[in-house]
Amino acid sequence: MYLGLNKNIKELDAYSILLIGFSISYYGVIFYLAYNLNVWIDEVVALNTSSGTLSYAIQQSFNYELQPPVYFILLTIWRIISLSIIWSRLLSVVFIIIAQIYLYKFSLKVVGYKIATIISMLFLLNPYTLFAILEIRVYALVLMISILIIITFYNSYYSAKYKAGSRILYITLAILGLFTQYYVGFLLFANAAVLLTEKKYKALYSYILDMSIPLIVLLFFVGDIIHSADLHQMAYPEKSHSTQIIFQEFKIFILQTFYNIIPLEINVPRTLVLIIRGVFIVYLGFSINYAVLRKDFRDCLPFIVISSICYAFFILLLLSFGETSVQFRYQMVLFTPLLFFLMV
Repeated sequence: MYLGLNKNIKELDAYSILLIGFSISYYGVIFYLAYNLNVWIDEVVALNTSSGTLSYAIQQSFNYELQPPVYFILLTIWRIISLSIIWSRLLSVVFIIIAQIYLYKFSLKVVGYKIATIISMLFLLNPYTLFAILEIRVYALVLMISILIIITFYNSYYSAKYKAGSRILYITLAILGLFTQYYVGFLLFANAAVLLTEKKYKALYSYILDMSIPLIVLLFFVGDIIHSADLHQMAYPEKSHSTQIIFQEFKIFILQTFYNIIPLEINVPRTLVLIIRGVFIVYLGFSINYAVLRKDFRDCLPFIVISSICYAFFILLLLSFGETSVQFRYQMVLFTPLLFFLMV
């Protein structure tokens, strides 16, 4: 018993040292880039939106940014301390640090030290995270809230431990999520589908009851939301697509999202790219323990359902409004359930 405990402590120490060392190096590079990178037009707009009062930030978010106001409210408050660009960028870094901490703690509980460390490192190195962490935009906040929503859902409604405190926390996260990016609603809907799929009807009833509160709050702002949608439609009018163009956009969307989860696009001749992909797929096929996979399929099911439903919503957006509605920067909600699926 003592030897087993000693082995676990050594394992914890080894992976903890690895993750701490990697994180310090990673954030050191990020701080350097945050200080030296120039701002681009969207970041300039965000700086302008957050340069006045809170009411100005809310007004600009609906009328000019055409987005919900939570991020711009937080950025306005954050910039009370300093108006510098580096300080504004650091807010996104803080969101990613919080997301990493909660992702690691949850992974530790579910899959142990080794996988938790790997998942935490993959999260930081993923193109979604690398893009979001250096942007004075909403994307890092979307990643953080999406991770917190999935973890809170899993620990409460899905695990039949939905006490008053956890329900209030989830409702709060749902409201913040919807007023950060409307696409978070796909995640909230998908969580309900998980409870239905698993036949957790009592939890589903409580979940639907609780989600009526964010819906009611959203209704108070329906006029502003419709106004923003109309302005967005004027800025990006819907295009009539042929079947061939629609298929091409669909193919690009599917491939791009998976490249961002497991990057396989590299700047080498196409033949070599195909060989690398083939080797990767063959290796993946032989490395999977199918007996364990069948046994653990039930653990994966919630994240399969969430990912599938979120993908279905994005495909509907793509077919209805074209590629502008499913650009890389809007896909943060897709990344989190796929990450949890890979973890489990």
